Amino acid sequence: MAGLAREAALQLAYEHEIFSEIVIPTQLSPFDGTILPLTESVARSGRLLTIEEGTYSLGWGAEVLARLVENLGPRLRVARRLAAAETPVPASGVLEEVSLPGVAEIVAAARKMV
Repeated sequence: MAGLAREAALQLAYEHEIFSEIVIPTQLSPFDGTILPLTESVARSGRLLTIEEGTYSLGWGAEVLARLVENLGPRLRVARRLAAAETPVPASGVLEEVSLPGVAEIVAAARKMV
C-alpha cells in the first residue's frame, strides 16, 4: 500500500495540485508510539485518509480513526477509510488487485475530501 499511496500522492500533486503528507506506521502495537506522528499530521490539515489491505469492518483504519477522534475532536474535519473488499483477500494476483484499493480509488477519495 505504501507504494500505491506514494504514486497517488504524486498524481494528486501534479494533476490536481492537491498536496498530501504520507505517514506510514511501522508499529501497530503498542499503538501509543504510532499515534503521535499521525495526530500531528492530521492536526495540521484536519483531514485523514487511511488506506489498508485489511477489510473495512473492524480494521486498522477504524482504530486509527477512533483514536484520532478521541485526540483531536472537532479539529478532525474530514476522514475516510479505504480498505479491501469485505471478503478474504484472494491468492490470485489478478483477483487481489480487484479486491484491494488502487491508485485510482485513492486519488478519487482524496479529491472528495478537499
